[in-house]
Amino acid sequence: MIATLAALVLSLVIASTNNNFQALSTELEGASADVVLEDRTLALYGPEAKAARDALREAVRETHDRVWSSKGARAEALNSTATQNVSRDYLKQLQALSPRTDV
Repeated sequence: MIATLAALVLSLVIASTNNNFQALSTELEGASADVVLEDRTLALYGPEAKAARDALREAVRETHDRVWSSKGARAEALNSTATQNVSRDYLKQLQALSPRTDV
C-alpha cells in the first residue's frame, strides 16, 4: 500500500516537472522564432539595417551568455542593467532606421 502511494506521488511529481519543462521549452522556441523572424525582416529592409541586425545578434548573444553561464542558468540576469543596456542599444538602432520608399 505504501509503495503504491509512493509511486503515485512520484509519478505526479514527474508529470508536474515534465509539464513545466514543456511550457518553458515552448516559450523558448517561440522567442527564438521571433528573433529569427525579426532578423529576416531586417534583412529584407536592406543594407541600411545591417547595424540593427548586428545589434540584435549582439543582444541575443550577450543575454544568452549572461543567463546561461558556465555557472548554470541565472534567470535574474534577464532583468540586469547590462541586459537592459544591450536591449536599449538595439532599440536605438531600430529607431535610427528610416524608410527610403513609401511602401
